[in-house]
Amino acid sequence: MNVPPEIRDSPRRFVEKHIQRYLDSNGTDTLWHGVPSLLITTLGRKSGMKRRTGLIYREYQDGYIVIASQGGEPSHPSWFRNVQANGFVELQVGPEVFDAEVTVTSGAQREELWNLMVDMWPEFEAYQARTERRIPVLLLRRKPT
Repeated sequence: MNVPPEIRDSPRRFVEKHIQRYLDSNGTDTLWHGVPSLLITTLGRKSGMKRRTGLIYREYQDGYIVIASQGGEPSHPSWFRNVQANGFVELQVGPEVFDAEVTVTSGAQREELWNLMVDMWPEFEAYQARTERRIPVLLLRRKPT
């Protein structure tokens, strides 16, 4: 799988452009060509303001698998730390926007979901090799209304 060069050149700018394209197209056009992506919105743990980012995902049973990789950086991504702090998550998957519950997986479930994501986006293995932290694997499920 080819990682778009924009990610390596300017990850922050790539994410901004990706989010804008996602919003403008109602999730039908993204910069992650050929890989499904969603938008996750969290509440900033310090600011209390909504923060949005784009993530690669894979459908799994009644939810979505996402990886808190941050490209293999030594610390967890801000969006993951926000989830840990307050638990609020809103997802946009295509045109649909909804609140979600988060499970940070562990053990056999984590390994199964990690392998499913690596099969789809092999770069996750390289991200894990770059860091000593164990990259979190999350399962997001729509909150009952």
